[in-house]
Amino acid sequence: MVTRGQARFSAFVEAHLQALRRAAYRLCRSRSDAEDLVQEVCLRAFEKLAELERVEAPRAWLLRVQYNLHVDAARRRPRAHLESFDELVSPLTDASAAARDPQADAEAALLAEALDRNWPALTKDQQALLALYAEGYSMNELASITELPVGALKARLHRARVRLGKLLETDLRRGRPAAISGESA
Repeated sequence: MVTRGQARFSAFVEAHLQALRRAAYRLCRSRSDAEDLVQEVCLRAFEKLAELERVEAPRAWLLRVQYNLHVDAARRRPRAHLESFDELVSPLTDASAAARDPQADAEAALLAEALDRNWPALTKDQQALLALYAEGYSMNELASITELPVGALKARLHRARVRLGKLLETDLRRGRPAAISGESA
């Protein structure tokens, strides 16, 4: 039997669950870790449901809790299991496969592999900021989630993007096969 509080919570969290799942996967880069993170956020939200129903921006509150839980957990464990983003991508239909460019597919695969190799070289804060930014949140939303001033957030995000860009550039220059890049061996 579902209690009234459980029904209220279900109705409340349903509107935010997809955003939480996407952001959690981008933060953790592991499906099982992302599920655990969302579950922990939901537990925190259930405990504070009455307060949370009065919050002006509940999604930002939930994402801030998720961000903080992720950063705290990442600081406690030095290495986390990493899965590729490719596992989440659904297979494309035959019609769209015919329209794709094999060269572009090969470049995208190389970039995805380079991202997987270099992601751990970023700090946990940089990973979290880049993951949330990639999810499409505005600077004001990110500031609300991370509780950082917009100016500091922009500076940190810029440093994270520059660092990742340099890592990827070095990695791709070093490991790119000649047949793909068009260079002669």
